[in-house]
Amino acid sequence: MIENIVRRAKKLAIKRAIAEETRGIRTSDLLESIRQEYKENEDLPNTPTRTTGRRSRARRASASSTSAR
Repeated sequence: MIENIVRRAKKLAIKRAIAEETRGIRTSDLLESIRQEYKENEDLPNTPTRTTGRRSRARRASASSTSAR
C-alpha cells in the first residue's frame, strides 16, 4: 500500500512539474495519493495476508508432528 501511495505521489508531482515547472513531491501530493489509495481499496474484502497463512500452516504442521510422537 505504501509503495502505491508513493508511486501515485510521484505521478502527481511529475504532472505538476510539467504544468507549473515546479519540482519535488509536496505534502499535498502525498495526501491526495493517500485519499486515492484508500478510496480505491475501500471496496476490497478484508482478507488475511500471505504471511498469516504460512504461520497457521506451520503451526498445524508442528502440532501434528508433536501429537504423532
